[in-house]
Amino acid sequence: MKNIFYLMFTFSLVFGCGDNSSESDDQSKDSDATYISPESAQGKYIWEDSRFQLIMILNEDELSFMEKSATRKRGFTATYHINNEQLIILDQIIDGPEKVADKWNNCGIKINEEGIEFWEDFSRKDKRLLFTKIESNEETPINFEESQEENEIDTKAKKSIYDKYFDDISEGKKLLCFFSPTCEHCMETGKQITVLSKKYPGLIPEVRILFMDESDNGSEKEIKDYFNFIAKEYTYKVLSIEDFVPLFWGEKDFPGVMYLYEGKEQIFFDGNGENEFNTSKLLQEIKREY
Repeated sequence: MKNIFYLMFTFSLVFGCGDNSSESDDQSKDSDATYISPESAQGKYIWEDSRFQLIMILNEDELSFMEKSATRKRGFTATYHINNEQLIILDQIIDGPEKVADKWNNCGIKINEEGIEFWEDFSRKDKRLLFTKIESNEETPINFEESQEENEIDTKAKKSIYDKYFDDISEGKKLLCFFSPTCEHCMETGKQITVLSKKYPGLIPEVRILFMDESDNGSEKEIKDYFNFIAKEYTYKVLSIEDFVPLFWGEKDFPGVMYLYEGKEQIFFDGNGENEFNTSKLLQEIKREY
């Protein structure tokens, strides 16, 4: 069920939201806001683009969330309530990963007369996703840019889904890192990898980094500071938050380090818990024969 996660993070983490409690207080004071009762809020809501469709269904006690694309369909269910600020708060996950609730509740998921909207933060009204309410429960047709057949052919033709970012990622051994340039844990992990590279020359694979563009302007300065901190530069690409979420952040936590052999994942470290980056485990995996 862990992979379910992409759907809501394409939505609720697409702009990397944090704790918006203070901003939500300001927004709730908007005198023009129309109160939406929990009863009238119930129904089916949709947000979509050419790549995927996000569906939210509010019943009396449960909220269901689903992501549908050309190749997959997945979702989660939770109990919820609507608070006095018209924010939709998840109470308990019924079907899906538990940490969905924490990440959801740190964002501005708000019901209003337009529908259900997510804000990056309440001070930047130019960035939001608006779910519109539909009256019918019938399936809504989606015209994706790629057909499922085309997508499957493209996937089979590539050894790794990361070939689109690095041409050589499927050649031999590689370390693929998923970092935010200002994340302290990402910086420390990058420094550890640099130390390993110097300590075991010829053993540690080439490093490739996918940075999340958290500043929404290319993060050039942040990345320069990052490389200065770890005392080495690596080949990298910068992805928008919208692209980074379904690729990594929707299911994993920073920092992420994946060891690949011939384009295939061998071990994947993420976060700061039980699965955090471990140099001993990495070295052990690198020395294995496949």
